[in-house]
Amino acid sequence: MVSDSVEQQADNFKAARYNLEAEWRNTFAGLREMDRHDLFEKAKDDILDDIASLHKLTPLEWETLLQENLWERISKKVVDDIYLGAAECKTSAHFNTKVDIALKDWTDDRLPQTSIDVGWQ
Repeated sequence: MVSDSVEQQADNFKAARYNLEAEWRNTFAGLREMDRHDLFEKAKDDILDDIASLHKLTPLEWETLLQENLWERISKKVVDDIYLGAAECKTSAHFNTKVDIALKDWTDDRLPQTSIDVGWQ
């Protein structure tokens, strides 16, 4: 009884595997099958290609590009919300305090994710 159940389950798994493989072959007819090693090599080659394309930029160009893109993303927040928001203060000490608090909150909360997003672009 147990062996019949095991054989039936094995047959079900074989049928499901065959169906999935047939679906894959029909859906992705133009692609070749790849095993783990092939997938690893392909991913490694893609990463190396990305690194090679980055070498086309000098470090100064790379840094300038990052700075420009980062400033483009954060300038509205820095100028409008932080600086102009604190500009209504009557004393420079109050202005500095308000700017320090706003910058601290913003750099702890939003700046890290914004920097990562800019880096991925």
